[in-house]
Amino acid sequence: MGRKVLRAILFYNPAARGPRSGLERKLESIASRFRAHNSLLDTVAIEGPGHVLETGEDRCSRGYDLLIAWGGDGTVNEVGNVASRLQLPIGILPGGTINLLADELGIPSSFELACEVLLTGKRRTLKAGRADGRLFFAMAGIGFDAEVCRKVSATSKRLLGSLAFVATGLRALPFYGFPTISVHCDGISFNGTQIILSNIPRYACSLRLAPAADPSGPALDLGVLKAYSAFGYLGFFAQLLLFGLHSRPPEWTHYKGWTFALTSNDPVPVQLDGEPHGTLPMDFEVVPDALEALVSQDPPP
Repeated sequence: MGRKVLRAILFYNPAARGPRSGLERKLESIASRFRAHNSLLDTVAIEGPGHVLETGEDRCSRGYDLLIAWGGDGTVNEVGNVASRLQLPIGILPGGTINLLADELGIPSSFELACEVLLTGKRRTLKAGRADGRLFFAMAGIGFDAEVCRKVSATSKRLLGSLAFVATGLRALPFYGFPTISVHCDGISFNGTQIILSNIPRYACSLRLAPAADPSGPALDLGVLKAYSAFGYLGFFAQLLLFGLHSRPPEWTHYKGWTFALTSNDPVPVQLDGEPHGTLPMDFEVVPDALEALVSQDPPP
């Protein structure tokens, strides 16, 4: 890091899969590591979705040098939004249902190694997307994936992990209407039924849906899927699992852009980093240099 961490605050989700395992022991392990580096660590248990966004800015404006998110992409999203507003770096301890951003940044899945990054890592500047004032760092999904994020329960995520999204999606798919979504991107228009704005290459189930996406690059990757039935939707993702995007499926359009205006005649749901975020219409934009994240000094290839 560019300067020594003197005081850090760690937000953890007690219900997440990582923190639930040996919670007290792991919290003490992190605190002892900070003490060994002559640094202080405060910890805050997250009470539920939105808790960090509601209380974090007031807590974190009291002289902290680093904000730490221990959980999945949803926890990282909330802590990252607060860190961005306060212009403080964020450290990530992977521990939730899905950790796409942590994986992309090369943060070790090992608890011990990830703790070392908090104290010895270097800073990497990331851009973000923004939707109605809320930043997202991995992706925004508009359409059926957001419907799944809206319906999946916290209990199923605790019990099944990422499979909870698959199970919820299979139950919801026959009843989803696949309404048309209109996208206006930097003067160009598209229509589809599922829109994905990617800041990183990988999507749900680690699918490489946007291979050229770069969280430090200038633009977001826009993916537009035209699938007007459950059969068409499943067919596209089955093809993606088997062959990737090499076959260039005709129902999939890819583009890079900076500003996006999305509308629909229906209340199509939106998700940001796997968490529900209202319905269309909604505007999206790129936010350069939105966040600094701690990454390994020598990240894996």
